[in-house]
Amino acid sequence: MIVYVIHGRKSGSTLELVSAIRKAGACVDFPQCIVYLKGTEDPLETALQRAGARHLVIVPLLLYPAGHFCAELPRRIKAALPQGATFEILPPLGKSRALANYLQQKFAAAQRKFPSRTFLLVNHGSSQFAGPQNELQQLADQLSGALAVPVAAVGLHPAPLLPQCLAGHTAPLLIQPIFLTNGRLVQTLSQTVKAIRPNDRLLSPLADSGVLAAMISERLEGCACIR
Repeated sequence: MIVYVIHGRKSGSTLELVSAIRKAGACVDFPQCIVYLKGTEDPLETALQRAGARHLVIVPLLLYPAGHFCAELPRRIKAALPQGATFEILPPLGKSRALANYLQQKFAAAQRKFPSRTFLLVNHGSSQFAGPQNELQQLADQLSGALAVPVAAVGLHPAPLLPQCLAGHTAPLLIQPIFLTNGRLVQTLSQTVKAIRPNDRLLSPLADSGVLAAMISERLEGCACIR
């Protein structure tokens, strides 16, 4: 059974994720369900207890390996897993080829339109886990090499990092939010940028493209779940 795990509650900000899951899941022959880490509707534990499957493939709709992926998700799965059942957790989506290819094409088009600007990737970041910043920096280095243009990387957390990064740049920036949905954190990012560097341009988040379904499909193909 395929279990897609969304972080947030059922709300408007998760509609893009549900739509992407359904698009990617259209090529899957196994039973599938969508659950949520937060909130009381369709919680992870209920789905695991009702699954009736001997093996569960967990697809986290998370970008980077921080607290939810490294600690909360495996702990809650192990506590709720029916006796005799096994599970595997697929990697987060942030290191997918689909994301890198999408950003390379998007940045190449933006570069032609704004040739004097450099790029900045911004993700959630983490105060406790190094994975999010390390993987975002790897993505920035990959894009920089492919496009021959500077690409920087920073997280919203710890809190001082983004303002320090913005203040340290002199060239105009094209800022790419690396978030699955256009939710509260993207709005926080937008407000911070406007307060510090009002002439910089914030690019559209991932939810405004078709890349989410491609990222999910890549993970499913990696574990032979796509027919």
